[in-house]
Amino acid sequence: MNKKRLNLVGRSDLFALVGLCALILFVALATRPLLPIQETRALAVAWEMWSTKQFLVPHLNGVPYSDKPPLLFWLIHIGWFTFGVNEWWARLVAPLFGLGTVVLTCQLSRELWPSCKKTISLAPWILVGSWLWMIMGTLTMYDVLVAFFSVVAITGLWRGTHGSVFGWLWFGLGIGFGILAKGPVILVFVLPTIVLAPIWLKANPSSGWVTWTINCIGGLAFAAAIALVWALPAARIGGPVYESALLWNQTSGRIIKSFAHGRPFWWYAMIAPILFAPWLIWPAFWGALRANTALWHDSGFRLVVVWFVSSFIVLSVISGKQPHYLLPLVPAFALGSARLLASVKSLSRWSAAVPAGLICFVGISILIVTLLSPTFIDSPIWLHKTPNYVPVVIVLAGLGILISIKRMSMIVRLMTAQTWAMVVLAHVFVLSEAASFYDVRNVSQLLKGWERTGYPLAYVNTYHGQFHFLGRLQNPIIEIDSDKIGIWANENPTGRIVSVHELNALDKSQAKPIYMAPYRGKILTIWSAKRIAEVPKVFN
Repeated sequence: MNKKRLNLVGRSDLFALVGLCALILFVALATRPLLPIQETRALAVAWEMWSTKQFLVPHLNGVPYSDKPPLLFWLIHIGWFTFGVNEWWARLVAPLFGLGTVVLTCQLSRELWPSCKKTISLAPWILVGSWLWMIMGTLTMYDVLVAFFSVVAITGLWRGTHGSVFGWLWFGLGIGFGILAKGPVILVFVLPTIVLAPIWLKANPSSGWVTWTINCIGGLAFAAAIALVWALPAARIGGPVYESALLWNQTSGRIIKSFAHGRPFWWYAMIAPILFAPWLIWPAFWGALRANTALWHDSGFRLVVVWFVSSFIVLSVISGKQPHYLLPLVPAFALGSARLLASVKSLSRWSAAVPAGLICFVGISILIVTLLSPTFIDSPIWLHKTPNYVPVVIVLAGLGILISIKRMSMIVRLMTAQTWAMVVLAHVFVLSEAASFYDVRNVSQLLKGWERTGYPLAYVNTYHGQFHFLGRLQNPIIEIDSDKIGIWANENPTGRIVSVHELNALDKSQAKPIYMAPYRGKILTIWSAKRIAEVPKVFN
């Protein structure tokens, strides 16, 4: 098989995958609102940078925002400069980087295994078919950008190791822009692979270890220079508190003792079978792992294994943990899995029984909940509105995967297509019903009208910018503690107070808020400061 034919194989897969990804992205954007708190907060920061013209230091609710660097916000601004301020471009930026990651993963598979067309073909399908990627890939997530730049950096490392001078430039660019995307966390996905290079290199680097080490240091220095071009002036302009948070507290806090999302060491290992499903629960995957010990002599395979395992261990050690923090590892997992599965000669009739059974289980579970909810099962109100034929279609899709297919490439494509079909169904029929429980557009527009009228606005406890972009708010919303509500209300009699309560918190109160709506499993309310004294129990 010549090189031209191999490229055609990869391109045909990419065309199919891009079409599949475009479909799910269109469905997701059409049926799902901006989700608080992650998505609404990111767009709030972008909007505040845009409206105040402070493009160097991100701000949230009038305060310098040190949690994230500005690359995502800048990319959003590029679209706004071109098309005007809008929601659709802001929500497209991260998913477009997801598509870019698929393309780069396919390209890296060509460079690692140029003569193995099956691996080149399978890698992008496994990537987009992983549950973690499917669930998070259409969201506005910084981790999607980190995944993209991680693949850029690893590709540069591989090329540089094999004699390409421009590979080291690629390596530095990936790390540098990765830092601008989410901070130094990208080093978690690159540095262990560098340190453990003797494990994955089949022989000494073409230039020798001394030169290779110097090139690595040069690439890291180039990456640091890219990040510092922004970080140093931003730290100076943002002030001492922002400088300390930007250059030290955010990174050290998450590594040493997380101030958010702290979880035990084993947490990622416990949820990995779900996040990397359906592949990790597929017996064919584990059978291939046991049967192909010869792959350990493959330098490319060792690279992706070291890349995945070392980064996974480091992330497990870091105290702050969220499922989406593992997104940058999905390309490494896809590459290694593709190389494993490509070596499988044949499949039995029941090789897909486990993933098919899991799909059927999901469908049957949804059907049971929709039939019994809300009479017998305490479930979200929107779930029982799901049409009964939706879980039936899911069950049929699971049964369909059991068709006698013995070709690995076909069954991988079928598994990916069916799990993506489940995501489409979930968006169209389930998440569309749940949209009103997460959509803050109406309350944002109310706040916009009151801001224009000159009414002071306050939020009880911590405000995460949920309403600033959708309401195009120009001023900060004051955060107040629940025990200080009366004081603020007396000082601002025309004010409006936004608060979130448990579902039964208003049952014993006779007073009615100005506005009330379901919100993330709770109740969001707006109160007039003038009448706030009538409802003290609500805020206890």
